[in-house]
Amino acid sequence: MKTAVGPMGGIPALPYDKELYRARSEVECTFNLLKQARRFATRYEKTLRNYAAVVTLGCGSEPEPPSPSPDSRTRSQPNVVAHFASLPCAPGPDLTRTCRADASSRSARTVRPASSRHLRSGGRGPGLRARRLPMHTTRFAHHRLDAFHVAKSALVAGDALVRKLPRGYGPLGDQMRRALLGAYLNLTEAAARDGNDRRHRFRCARGECNEAAAAVEAALALALVGELEANAVLADLDRLAAMLTRLGGFGG
Repeated sequence: MKTAVGPMGGIPALPYDKELYRARSEVECTFNLLKQARRFATRYEKTLRNYAAVVTLGCGSEPEPPSPSPDSRTRSQPNVVAHFASLPCAPGPDLTRTCRADASSRSARTVRPASSRHLRSGGRGPGLRARRLPMHTTRFAHHRLDAFHVAKSALVAGDALVRKLPRGYGPLGDQMRRALLGAYLNLTEAAARDGNDRRHRFRCARGECNEAAAAVEAALALALVGELEANAVLADLDRLAAMLTRLGGFGG
């Protein structure tokens, strides 16, 4: 360490190229211009070869940054942009030809009709390929559940039972109709979800089903409806509650 200290103290300056050091402002201006391109600044490309292609295109498209004002001696400064573009990491003509071929092949692809049974869903940013998602156009997810058809039958039979309630029992009929509709809608929503959210919706539908059964039993206890009609609705609700018990995870 003592041998590196000069006679006036401190570490002496390291040897450097004065011509290249004089062009440091040109280097900084070049990188500032290149960083205005989003693909250069954020580096979406995953491989060094593709990123070198982006750098080369940026060096060829961006205007050359202004050189610092020459002094009275008018020294010639090296062209840093040309030197940067001629680095060994820059892609050759094969990559440029491949990129053009890929672009022409992508433009020549046929457009899918709007009535296709698949949708394309892709992420943001370049380099992300769109993935094909199946779309069910004829049936929804809840149509494949037997519990849905049982809930629909209970809803129709229960609504017919509510219409036969005598005047003055409107709150009981509204509560019965809301419970039947809640069981029906929660079941259909649960069919389109997954995980804990799916089980939670099935459990909510099971609670609505029990509430609707209690309302039907109340109307039957008050002799407001016939026993035959009430038992038909209760049979559907009992079967629906058993299905929702299993779907909600209560059956182990």
